[in-house]
Amino acid sequence: MAKAGAFKDALPASLEGKKIIVLRNSPRAEVVANNHKDAEVLLVNKETDIYMEFVAGLGDIGFGSSVVSSEAFLKQSEGKGFAQVGPTLRLDGGGSGVGIAMRKGETALRDKVNAALNAIRADGSY
Repeated sequence: MAKAGAFKDALPASLEGKKIIVLRNSPRAEVVANNHKDAEVLLVNKETDIYMEFVAGLGDIGFGSSVVSSEAFLKQSEGKGFAQVGPTLRLDGGGSGVGIAMRKGETALRDKVNAALNAIRADGSY
């Protein structure tokens, strides 16, 4: 995410010389370190610190959780004037990378949860 309209994408060439804010010791920090060697990196301790640094004007673009960033920052008054940049960065090659643990044999519950997740994806609420 960044100031609305500041970047058309988050490719390395677009971020050369820019200050990237990212959560320390996270998969996103590893992606930034490996792919954005010509950018300055500001590592923060909590996801919410990314937004505080933005509001303070201390970074150009932030790599955060798309869901958390949207709900905790972009949809809040503090996030006015900021937007997601480009498509969501997939850290796991395109899979979800997230799971829900259930007891073995709970196939009916699993099917209900999967149906609910598919429904909220289909209607755009997630």
